[in-house]
Amino acid sequence: MKFVAGGINGEYLKGIHISARNKTDSVKIAVAYASGDPDILKDNFNDNVRLTFWGRYDSTVPVSTNILKRFLDN
Repeated sequence: MKFVAGGINGEYLKGIHISARNKTDSVKIAVAYASGDPDILKDNFNDNVRLTFWGRYDSTVPVSTNILKRFLDN
């Protein structure tokens, strides 16, 4: 497990994702904000990796409904 804090500790989610791709069978992600079509979600869905995702959801929609729909569809 790694703590990812971007510029604070020099660890970025994308770097960890790239180095671990095709070497893991499950991924757990906890984020407060997510939108668009993040590579980490797209790649893990395409590679059939078990993905557990915790995200914030309230009236400000910090995690886009498109991402939530993708999880429901899978």
